[in-house]
Amino acid sequence: MSLLRNFRIGKRLALAFAAVLVLLCFIAAFGIQQMARINDNVQDLNTNWLPSVAKLADMQDAANETRRLSLRAALEIEDAARATLVQQHDASVQNFDKAAREYEPSITGDKERQLYGQIREGWKAYLDADAELQRAIAGGEAQHEAARKLAGGSSSSLFSALAKAIDVDVAFNRDGGDLAAKDAATSYASGLRVTLAVVAVALAIGIALALQVTRSITTPIAQAVRATEDVAGGAGGVGRHAAGLPGGLRVLGHRAGPLFHRGGRLLQA
Repeated sequence: MSLLRNFRIGKRLALAFAAVLVLLCFIAAFGIQQMARINDNVQDLNTNWLPSVAKLADMQDAANETRRLSLRAALEIEDAARATLVQQHDASVQNFDKAAREYEPSITGDKERQLYGQIREGWKAYLDADAELQRAIAGGEAQHEAARKLAGGSSSSLFSALAKAIDVDVAFNRDGGDLAAKDAATSYASGLRVTLAVVAVALAIGIALALQVTRSITTPIAQAVRATEDVAGGAGGVGRHAAGLPGGLRVLGHRAGPLFHRGGRLLQA
């Protein structure tokens, strides 16, 4: 407080307001940092994990549709209906490849790239077996029995392996999304606690500054008031109180002392 009394009132108030503004800027910067961490986790969830799961689901749907159409074509006895099913089958294969291309940009890390490689290998192996099935289907009624055997043979086990590989990759991305969501929740909770602590410290500092500035202003004023009330004691009383006043008030007190002394003498006369 003695340091603040060396400054004028305007400068004291300016310093106090500047300190409050600095604390406010610090709180704002810390809050922005915490929000940025939460936003990073949310963006990772929205732009990486969830789209990956969606594209893998599209791949799974296309693979299921391809398998279903192959089985229907193997059982179909009418040539026209079988030809339509083959066309739909080829479109499903293209849909799988399209979903795979859209999924590839979202792959992050060696683990996910390895899982995707297993899917591609499983899809290629299934298509090789399915191609043999399609040739049998194209043979018409004469190859009907052979097509049925191929449908339940290696293509079935290869399709099961493909579906399992996709499920593993889906689980990996789902776990990554859950982790990103937990990280966001953790960042929010820790950020909230630290922000409240920083706000409490800022309030304490602000209150302390307010009290110091207020005392640095009111204490000299109170001393000046006591000095003026001590007029009846003569110049010595005024000078004694003025000695504890800062700067201009001390000079004013010393100059007012003789005036109060002469005034007292006139009153006594």
